[in-house]
Amino acid sequence: MTSRNRRVLKRTAILFVIIFFIFTVLSYFRNNFEYNVTNSLPQGLYKVVDKEIERNDLVVFCLKDNKYIKFAEEQGYFQGLSKKCGTTPQFIKKAMGLPRDNITINKSGVFINNIRVRNSEASEVILKDKLFDSYEKEFQLASDEYFLMSDHNPMSYDSRYFGTVKKSEIKKVVEPYILR
Repeated sequence: MTSRNRRVLKRTAILFVIIFFIFTVLSYFRNNFEYNVTNSLPQGLYKVVDKEIERNDLVVFCLKDNKYIKFAEEQGYFQGLSKKCGTTPQFIKKAMGLPRDNITINKSGVFINNIRVRNSEASEVILKDKLFDSYEKEFQLASDEYFLMSDHNPMSYDSRYFGTVKKSEIKKVVEPYILR
């Protein structure tokens, strides 16, 4: 083997190690972090944590395609978001309502077990949407349902629009890691 061949082989091996390292790091970040680009929550990097869902935990979830998703897409709510869940975007919201909680929604806001959620008043956008025949609702969550929303931004597209989320649709729990 000539010295030129050895140099080419050595460079190829180094390149392979670098590509493998980059792939490993990217794979780690893809599996252990989520990035939020919307205004529903503070933008930034969120770390995946292994725990059961508790009140106010941030959860990542995918919704099944339905009339609420189609309506939101038509309104441009998901503009610029990738469809990580196949036909729908992936969401990050706060678990405000847990199984068996009582939910009341009216123009004054969202009440969970009679406690008003901060920044939950009905926005003009929600009240003008033709999809809703009535904004007044009162119900109890089933044993596998969650009410997911943002108390950070009253304009968030959340359970006030698309309703409750089944536990099977929730993929992971996350915590803020690096926020903008």
